[in-house]
Formats: sequence, C-alpha cells, structure tokens
Amino acid sequence: MKGGRETAYTMVFSVLSKVATYFLLLIFANLFLKEVYGRVAFVMSIFNLILIFVLMGVPYILVPWIINKKDSRSVFYFLMLISFVCVVLGIIFSWNHKWVMPLVFLFPFVLIRGFSMAFLNVKYKYHFVSFMELVYAFLSLVFIYSLRNFDKSGIVFGYTIALFLQSVILFFLARKDILFLFKKITFNLIPIKNYISKAFLNSLSYVSFAFLDRVDSFILGFLSTFENVANYNVAGPIANVIILIPFSLGMFLLTKSSEVKDNVNSRSLLSRILRISFSFSFLAAIGIISLAKLIILVFFPKYVGIEPFILILLIGVVFYSLYHLIYVYLLSKLRPEKAFFPIGIAALLNIILDILLVPKFGLYGICFATMISHLVAFTILSVKVRMIKRFSLVYLLVLFLPLAYKMGVYGLLLIILLIPLLIILKLLQKQDLVLISNITKTLFKFNKVKEI
Repeated sequence: MKGGRETAYTMVFSVLSKVATYFLLLIFANLFLKEVYGRVAFVMSIFNLILIFVLMGVPYILVPWIINKKDSRSVFYFLMLISFVCVVLGIIFSWNHKWVMPLVFLFPFVLIRGFSMAFLNVKYKYHFVSFMELVYAFLSLVFIYSLRNFDKSGIVFGYTIALFLQSVILFFLARKDILFLFKKITFNLIPIKNYISKAFLNSLSYVSFAFLDRVDSFILGFLSTFENVANYNVAGPIANVIILIPFSLGMFLLTKSSEVKDNVNSRSLLSRILRISFSFSFLAAIGIISLAKLIILVFFPKYVGIEPFILILLIGVVFYSLYHLIYVYLLSKLRPEKAFFPIGIAALLNIILDILLVPKFGLYGICFATMISHLVAFTILSVKVRMIKRFSLVYLLVLFLPLAYKMGVYGLLLIILLIPLLIILKLLQKQDLVLISNITKTLFKFNKVKEI
C-alpha cells in the first residue's frame, strides 16, 4: 500500500512528539506559576487564531490543490503579502507588551513552513512532517527550559526559536519546490480567487476547530481565572493525546483520497479509515482514563483533582477521532463548503455554551461545552456523508469511559472485553486488522504491503 509505511512512521513520530510535549508540560506544571503558564497559554491561543488566517488553508487544502496541478505560485505570493501585513500590525499592537513580539516576526517563516509541509505530503513524505513535529517539541523543551528564569518572556522566546528552526529545516527538506516558487513573482487573480474561495471556508472551519480545542483557553481567560486556564491546559493535552491516531491517519487520507477519483473506492477508503481511527482512539481513551489519577499524582501533583475534566474532554475527543477524518476527506475533494456548516455550528454552540456555563460552573462548564460541541459536529458531518447509521453505536460505546474512570486502574481490563465487542459490532473488521498488521511490519521489514 503506497503510503502505508509512511503512515506507520508518522504514528511512531507522533507518539514520540507527544512524549516530548508532555515533558514540556511537566516544565510548565512544575517550574512556572499557574498564572504565568495561564497567561502564556492565553497569548498563544490568540497567536494560533491569527495564524489560521495567515496560512489560509496551508498545508491541508493546498495538498489537493497541488495534486490537481493548480497555480500554487500565485497563492504563495498572495499569502506572503498577508503575512507581512500581519507582521506590521503585530508590531503595532504588541508594542506595549514586548514579551509577545518575537511571535509576530514568525508569520512569513511559518507560511514557508506550511508550503514545505504541503509539498512533502503530496510526495507521501508526511512522516518527515511528523518527525519535524517531534523536532519542534524537542527544541521547545530545550529552549524553554534553558530560558526558564526569564518567566513568560522565556517561554515565548523558546517557542519562537523552536518554530523558526523547524521552519528552516522543513524549507531545506522541500527546498526544490520552495525555490521553484521563488523563481519568479506570479500574481494571477483568477487562481488566487478560486483558492481563497475554498481556503477561506477552510480557515473558518479551522477557527471552529480551534474554538473546540485551544482557543477555549482564550474564552476561559476572559470569563474565569488564569489558574483555571492552567488547569484546562493540563487536562486538555492529556485527553488530546489520542488525537495522534486520527491525525496520522488523516495525513494518509488527505493525499490518498485526493488521488482516488472513483467515488465508490474513495468512500470505501474513508469507511475503513474511520473504523480504524475510532476503534484505536476509543481503546486508547479507555487506557488513559483508567490511568488518569495515577498520571496526575505522579507527574502533575499540583493538578490533583482535574481527572473529571480529563474524562469529559476524552468523550469529546473520541467523537473528534471520527469527524476530523470526515472533514479531511471533504478537503481532499476540494469541498470544504460541505464541512463548513457542521463545524461552524458546533463552534458557535461551543462559544454560546462557554459563555453560559463558565461563569457558573467554571471548568466543568467549558469541558461539557467542548464535549457537546464535538458530539454535534460528529452527528452533522456523519449525516452529511451518509455514515451516521454505520457509526451510531458510538453514542453508546462512549459510556464505557465513565465506567473505566470509576474502576480506576482496573478499567484497563475493559479493553479485553471491548476488542471482541468492536469486532462483533463490525466497528473493527478482519481486513482492518490485517491492514494494520501489514503496515506495522513495515517498521521492521522492507516487504511491500499489499494495495488496499
């Protein structure tokens, strides 16, 4: 299977990058005051929100754009112009908060980073992209720890150096394609208009994704305390560790589905990827929530008591493991407009519930708002692609997560029960297991994996 080995490597590098990320989280949790960490998380959420519009669909919608041989050079120069405008505006708005300013100068470099990722993905080299996420996590760990005595300025500068170096390395890996863009300045309005019509919806959808994930910190910073922001930014990453499964599969799905023109084969591919993503994300969620109390007690003793928030967020992430891939599938077909409404509705619901629930219920309010919004996004998107019936049992299966939480470490025993149950319910099929087995073997052998 073309891309099978790369998918396996992507999964391994994603796991390692998560390990590095959690070492970084340990630094935040144990070396910085909760208020300092919460303040930086608040600023980073704003930076990430702006970055969505600077990148405008890069690298994700750019992958099928390149595969379909559309004008990427004009798009590059248009987005580069936007990035320089953001640099100027960023300098003006951050003038009285100079500790934020290093992030402002990153916009052009992050754009080149995004284009480099897209070119690598097109060539089925997304394992390089995943490896560079590991490098970024490691560099962040090194620089933030080294600059820890500079408080919030050290955290921001550490992130800035790490992201800059990652951008430089990715540029080197995709230098032939990037240098081709630099050969001449092209600014054709028609392809720019066509791209923006797709990418703007993609960006709005990613804003919605952001509100379902990182930007919740932004709302929490306004409606609650920075201590709660810190608590949320520890509980969230622990729950989100299972995202590496749909993320790794999504990298493969984006490229493969862009190439597959036959609708029947394309939907068959999507169905298989969804089964694999849900089954393994669900089992991983059972494992995490069973060990949550132990993880917090050993690694984050300052944060003992956030375990119920991890549980609530995990339920939402299980739904995300499905609808994220449906979204990627629609992107691969250059049809982001079909995904925009469901994701937008879910994000709007999330914001409304945040505003209603956070003042009264604090962290419980924002966690329940996020979980409900993930569920709504999954429901609407699965109806859109006519797969709601096939995955309707997901609504019942997630009830095993509270049971695993109550059982504590003994909740791990549920995994033994759930694997055959998933097979009986046809949410995990024999050919899925064969495919996973064959891909896994490529980590140790160089035998060719059979085509899907």
